[in-house]
Amino acid sequence: MFSRRRLPRPALPSAAIAALVAAFPAALIAAAPPPTSAAPSTGEFVVFMGLDVSVADRGSDAPIVAVSESTLAITRNGQEVKMPIRDAQFRTRFAPRLSPLQLTIEKLAGEALHDPRTDPGREALQQQLTMDSIQAHSQEIATMQANQAAQNAANTERISQQPNSPVTQADVQRANAAAAEAATRMDAAYATPIFASALPGSGGATDDTVDAFEVTFRLSSPVEIPGAYGLLRLQVRSPTAPQQPFAVLKFFSLRNTGPDPRRYSIMQTGLPPGFKVDSYSVHIFSDGREVPSNLSANRLAVNLDEAHQFVILRHIQVNPAGTLPAQALPELVPAGVRERLSGARRDITVDLSIDRDGRVSAVKSINGPSGLPDDVLTAQLREIRFLPALVQGSASASEGTFAIGELLVDLD
Repeated sequence: MFSRRRLPRPALPSAAIAALVAAFPAALIAAAPPPTSAAPSTGEFVVFMGLDVSVADRGSDAPIVAVSESTLAITRNGQEVKMPIRDAQFRTRFAPRLSPLQLTIEKLAGEALHDPRTDPGREALQQQLTMDSIQAHSQEIATMQANQAAQNAANTERISQQPNSPVTQADVQRANAAAAEAATRMDAAYATPIFASALPGSGGATDDTVDAFEVTFRLSSPVEIPGAYGLLRLQVRSPTAPQQPFAVLKFFSLRNTGPDPRRYSIMQTGLPPGFKVDSYSVHIFSDGREVPSNLSANRLAVNLDEAHQFVILRHIQVNPAGTLPAQALPELVPAGVRERLSGARRDITVDLSIDRDGRVSAVKSINGPSGLPDDVLTAQLREIRFLPALVQGSASASEGTFAIGELLVDLD
């Protein structure tokens, strides 16, 4: 639901919105890692530079609608189709987007490290544990032999003192000498170990051998977003071709998002040893579209009027020579209008006059019993926003027939 509350600030001039739309195609993503936090937007909507990710599928680009550990789902002919992530051919582009929702990403941090499977530190630790085990076994044997020799010397001494004992003093001396020698070996086993102790990974882990990158962050949302998934995007340079950076994408599933921040740790392995990261960013998606965060590029808070102006100018920019009828914008229907129209029949159609600014200039007719008084319905319809008709790329006044359900389609 959208709030109609207006912020106590002057509206953004049309020229500023137009300049913003025009600047978006040439906008650049920061070359350095993003800040760990940023102030949230304060407005009813957020305009931002969104990342579109699609999969090449039978000659067309299919948006991704769901992600699991090793598979993703796309829509093909109205049906959800799953495919292994490793087989997908991704296509990405940045484009201006509008959203009524903004996520919060906190404590974002990235670090180059070793893949745990090939980490020299881990290998060194395993070697050290093996050597320590061998050494402990050697010390255990030396201690056992010293104890046995000492016990044998004591028994020999005791037996030699018995009447008519066959044990001579020479036997006692040999037993004592053997005990002393065993005690010396035991002391040497502890004082002079077979292997010297070493710090795990010392001399093995260097910047030239790192082959993984880990990003940690905390994520929260003002409302729960079922089925949301994330994407870690890295801009990487290989030591063998440092002049040619390339993008690395890693999808990951999300636990249920909500107001309580959740911590995530995402690791991309298999990078070229000694790689460098120019930039990294985390993007959250729902139903194939990115949901902005406080770290989104070119983020701007706008109110309802500014949001309407933005989508109209963007529509004209995308269709510079198009001739198109007026189109409803259900995502811009104010919350109060939604509530008042909730009792109206969805199948009833209305004939509307829509001006070149995308506003209803007249309700020409209501084609059937709507379930609401005509004056109430008329007043609410005049609050609904549209993309105006285009004639060869120019906004134009027009008339059209719309079902009430069509105007409120995203309520379902």
